[in-house]
Formats: sequence, structure tokens, C-alpha cells
Amino acid sequence: MIYPTVRAICSRAGALALALTAVVAFAQELVPGGASPVDAHAAPFRLSPKLPGCASGSTEESSFRDRACYQAERLVSPGALLRGIAESGFSQWRNAPYTSHEQPGDFGRRLEYFYARKSARNAGELIAGYLNHEPVRPHASGQTSFWNRSRAAMLSVVAVNDGSTRPALAPIAGSLASGFVTLGCCGIRSSPGDALERSGAAYAMYFASAFFREFKPELKAYALQKLHHARMKN
Repeated sequence: MIYPTVRAICSRAGALALALTAVVAFAQELVPGGASPVDAHAAPFRLSPKLPGCASGSTEESSFRDRACYQAERLVSPGALLRGIAESGFSQWRNAPYTSHEQPGDFGRRLEYFYARKSARNAGELIAGYLNHEPVRPHASGQTSFWNRSRAAMLSVVAVNDGSTRPALAPIAGSLASGFVTLGCCGIRSSPGDALERSGAAYAMYFASAFFREFKPELKAYALQKLHHARMKN
């Protein structure tokens, strides 16, 4: 009785997030002059649209409401939709997580699975980050050398340093929520061991994201340079 109820809730949550993403993406196209409804101060996060009632003059979102708005905007961003489609397609191709008698219609279930995990992850980050007074928006370290920048990126995942150093709980809570929500969600077979494994993979992604964020300018410049050279050859 409990399992079908949980599955139905997860299914509806995924469908709602998908619908909101489509609506927001369409609304952005209707903005006069092609302007984005995103606050100019949030340029690095321009793929996260401003939701109605979520405009804030704070750049750090210190209040719970502002933090909740930020997490909701991440959830319904077009970037999240594209990532969900890509991950779901790859998961469908590999049939992982495994489903017996796999059918093309399972792609929709895997997309629900993606949004259920992302919703749980954002909720975990929201609650733990608020209670532990962690900054909601990630920033580059401002260091210069490669090793110092790499070290700062890795440490930003495990510790918060705002005058007093303490463990960073938001990534841990987000990872555990993302992993364990699969125990009763979306018709995917899952055991506590599978949930821990997925939690570990989700936590590892925080390190990958931190490293990418730190070296994003260089990686972007390198990619543009390679693209320019490819065009010149053609």
C-alpha cells in the first residue's frame, strides 16, 4: 500500500517539474527583446529562471524563503531538463538502473527518476545548508596557482570557512537524499546498498562540479579555441 503511494507521488513530482520547466522555458522566449528574466547579479546562473514571487535583492539568499526560491529555480531550469534528457537517454541505453522487459516507454519513468533524485537533492541541500548557515551560491576561490585552486575547490565541498571552519553538511544531505529517495520511487528496483552507492556517486559529483566551477574560464577558453581551429581547417 505504501509503495504504490510513494511511487505515485514521485511520478507526479517528476511530471510537475517537467511541466514547469517547459512553461518557464517558453516564457523566457516571450520576453521582449530576448531579455532574460534572470537578475543581472546572477549572471553565472542565467539558466535558472526567476520564478514568480522569488525576486530577491540579496545575492546570498540568507533567508529560508530565498534559499527555497533558488533551489526551485535550479529544479525547473532548462539546463536541468537537458541534463535529465541526456541522463535518462544514457540510462535507457545501458538499462541501468535495471528494469526487466525494458520498453521505449521506460524513458519517461527514468526522467521521473531523475527529477525525483534532483528534487530530493535540492531539498537536502536547502535544509542542511540553512541550518548550518552555508552559502547557497558556489563561488570560485580567487586563488592563482593550479594546486591552490584545486585544493580550494575540493575543500569547498567538505568544509565551510566563513570566519569559523566547520563541516559542509549540504552536500552530504543532498547526496543521501538523492540516493535514498530511490528506495521507493519510480518503479526502479533498489536496495539500501544501491542507495548508498548512488549517494556516494552523487557526493563525488559535488567534487567534479567544484573543480569545473573553479576552472570554468580556462576550460571555456580552451573549448572555444579548439572550435575556432576546427572552423579554420574547414
